[in-house]
Amino acid sequence: EVTYETFESLLNSFANEEYYYNEANTLKLLTDEDETAFVKKAETALDKVLTDEKIDKSKAKIYQYYRNVNGKKDQVAYVITYGDNNTAEKIYEVYSDVSDDFEITFKEVKENSDIIAHKQFAELFKGEF
Repeated sequence: EVTYETFESLLNSFANEEYYYNEANTLKLLTDEDETAFVKKAETALDKVLTDEKIDKSKAKIYQYYRNVNGKKDQVAYVITYGDNNTAEKIYEVYSDVSDDFEITFKEVKENSDIIAHKQFAELFKGEF
């Protein structure tokens, strides 16, 4: 059985199963400036989705992952909402497509109970504060 040293390694294991990676340059951005601009654009798009879905960003930790498989680019943001005691309450996966000119189109939001149910999740998530 696999055990994880950090919360990042635990979350990476779930994301990597679907070929998502936490480096924005997975999308093959050409320059550091392009990457910075894209990350800002992705954050703005995600903020709109969170507002539309009535998810309180002030009580959430957000982890962005990117995928580029056979020329199809997309991203997923893991949005982990937590309560006053910093205990995770829900995990949302926010999926978006990324066009060839790096425009972002929201696809869907899904709740993921598998990640939060992982036996090491609660312990490792505490280290994120």
